[in-house]
Amino acid sequence: MERNLNDPNLSEDRKRELSLELKEIAKLLETNEEQLKKMHKENSKSFAVAACLFFICFLVYGLYVLVNGV
Repeated sequence: MERNLNDPNLSEDRKRELSLELKEIAKLLETNEEQLKKMHKENSKSFAVAACLFFICFLVYGLYVLVNGV
């Protein structure tokens, strides 16, 4: 798209349209990158919760085995 913008055969109107489209695409890309960072952070929190639950279950099972001598 940037190459098309530098084409000398394009009219000024078409260049403005391409320039506007390029700005919109860049803005959309920036927004999507921000959302992806937020999702990554949420995914890390979910993993931490799952790891804690796994540890707690393992701890409870270990205590159960110690108390009952199984």
